[in-house]
Amino acid sequence: MWGCLVSLLGPALQEPFGSRRYNNFNVSFRLFLLVSVVLALLPPASAYIRNQRSSGVPFSRADFENIQFVLHESTTPGLTNRDGETVITSESLPVAAILAAMESWNQIESSAARFAEVQPGSLEPRNDGVHVITFADSLQTRSLVGSAVAITTLTSQANGELTDTDIIFNRSLPFSTNLADRSFDIQSTLAHELGHALGLDHSNVAGATMFAQVARQNRTLATLTADDTAFAADIYPRLGTAAGFGTLEGNVRLEAGAGVRGAAVSAFDPASHTVIGGITGSDGSYQIGKVPAGNYLVYAEPLDGPARENQLGPAGNLANLEFQTNFFGGRASPRNVAVAAGETTHADITVTGGAGTINIEGAGAALFPGPVRSFVGALIEAGADYTIAVYGGGLDSLEITEASLSFLGATVRIIEGSFQRDVVMFSDGSRFPCIQFRVEAASSSRAGLVSLMISTEMEATILSGGIRVARPVIPPVFSSEGIVNAASFVEGPLSPGGIFSIFGEHMGPETEQGSVGRLHPISGSLMRMAGDTIVLVNGVRAPLFFARQDQINAQAPFEIAGASRAEIVVSYRLVRGSPSMVQVAATNPAMFTLSGGTSAVALNQDGTLNTAADPAPRDSVVAIFGTGQGMVEPVIETGARAAAAEPLNRVTSDVSAMVGEIGSEVLFSGMAPGFVGLLQVNVRVPLEAAAGTQIPLTIHIGGVSTQPGLTLAVE
Repeated sequence: MWGCLVSLLGPALQEPFGSRRYNNFNVSFRLFLLVSVVLALLPPASAYIRNQRSSGVPFSRADFENIQFVLHESTTPGLTNRDGETVITSESLPVAAILAAMESWNQIESSAARFAEVQPGSLEPRNDGVHVITFADSLQTRSLVGSAVAITTLTSQANGELTDTDIIFNRSLPFSTNLADRSFDIQSTLAHELGHALGLDHSNVAGATMFAQVARQNRTLATLTADDTAFAADIYPRLGTAAGFGTLEGNVRLEAGAGVRGAAVSAFDPASHTVIGGITGSDGSYQIGKVPAGNYLVYAEPLDGPARENQLGPAGNLANLEFQTNFFGGRASPRNVAVAAGETTHADITVTGGAGTINIEGAGAALFPGPVRSFVGALIEAGADYTIAVYGGGLDSLEITEASLSFLGATVRIIEGSFQRDVVMFSDGSRFPCIQFRVEAASSSRAGLVSLMISTEMEATILSGGIRVARPVIPPVFSSEGIVNAASFVEGPLSPGGIFSIFGEHMGPETEQGSVGRLHPISGSLMRMAGDTIVLVNGVRAPLFFARQDQINAQAPFEIAGASRAEIVVSYRLVRGSPSMVQVAATNPAMFTLSGGTSAVALNQDGTLNTAADPAPRDSVVAIFGTGQGMVEPVIETGARAAAAEPLNRVTSDVSAMVGEIGSEVLFSGMAPGFVGLLQVNVRVPLEAAAGTQIPLTIHIGGVSTQPGLTLAVE
């Protein structure tokens, strides 16, 4: 099986995301099994829509705690297909985006599902039990992907256990990590496909990562919503994390009493901007697990747009589309449903039969006064003025006015007098009536999803979670005074290949991300993006050890050698801060110290850490670690780990050392094997050296000494 994501770029192209389903034929195969019988066995859906075998058995993973993918080694910036067309733009960091997409699922605290570090390889997608991520261009991959942005092939056992999940990007489309012109965002695309690999189907929540459509030059799907994470928490729970969640269940029935099959059910908490969706089973029942405690508006709507029954697997087959949207408690007086932690709450919804005359097909947003170009989900930032455009059947009705519009989410208001009527045409020739209006989310709005309702006297239609409210990204702020040597935290010049720290504000995520400090799985070098943070040093992306909103640790590129000054630019989530200028010097040595004190980080000759309890014997050799050494020979690539064997990468400048007041023999000075940017200096402790726990230590590289106050313990 495969699942698809559709791209809808204004009046332009339409492509699907997807997951393709394959059943292993290790069970009895009845060729003439009636479809109606199979579908009758489908279970009610949960707080998400699970993908499943044609028999109705839902997919799941046995390896959920350590899901290993192999990344095709051709996944590099500037990749082209066999027709010479760009597949990955040259300025992109595709592997960093892939790791970030995996991290978004790994960070669900209530779930035990974890994606392991990807491994490099050159395997083609096939049913071999090896899970592959690839942009590879071949007749096979082109035939599998078709017009989809990307697909996930799903092969399973009879019990639904997934045995092979290959993710294939469309090599006929451009992808990027910087929202390049008409490109698709790699992180968003993979985050969606990883959901399929876990066993998720498409969502009925228009703002969810698992929604079936995606726009070009849009990365909103990179951020998971409650609708996405509920599945991982429910199917792959982490022990001890059930607190704070409840269960919502009930039935969707026609006024005559019959259950409504395939109704999209949504639970929306206006206070938290949480939207969780699901679908009813063949008897009209639903169950939504892992609902965060809160007060919810619960409503049911047909799968007639933006989410459609043909975007789903078996769960969407034979869905009843002949009913009108309604709330728990009725449209005229909807009642909140209180979901308490650890409890199950029941909420039945009665709907009126017969298709409605108005229906939302899609929506988009643009900063006012700019035009709306994409109609796949609307992203608005808190405190800003946006134009929202909504298209769909029946929206040209004169009964629809500005008064017909409302948001399930009180922090978004419609700007009075902004309502307009229009028509939108897409590249396939289809035309739809469209309405436009301006909105503003309060500056205090929390991030999350809100739902738009359009209602007349007789009926209503809802864009469930179709508008994503985001907190504005504040440009990174730092100054040259905040750029310091990472070993000494002393302000000073950068040196080629040295490790430096930047202290400031708004420079990265609030907490350290699991993707920081990782090595590139293909090249083996340190990654040059971490937690959506990028640092440019004279235009060269710096390898990153650590990124947080207040601190960054990075390696200065060797490419700055010979320059007198360096321009430092930090960008976070594609928002660039103002540049700062720093001096560049051939060397700026400093040694790391223990716990911020004066004791140098050093290993004694027997391998023990040099401390007051384990001093170095005189005439023994200690290895002292620091940074700021400058150029080395042979030359090493920026971000690369030093060679583990000969030839060692030795410092080209003169190096000397003193223990106390006595000159010491330097046996080696160069890059520590197996590390990025780490200097190692091997020094023999003089026989004449004084004994003590804090004997002064000074190392000179290129005539520049390390920070004052450095000490070594000598026996």
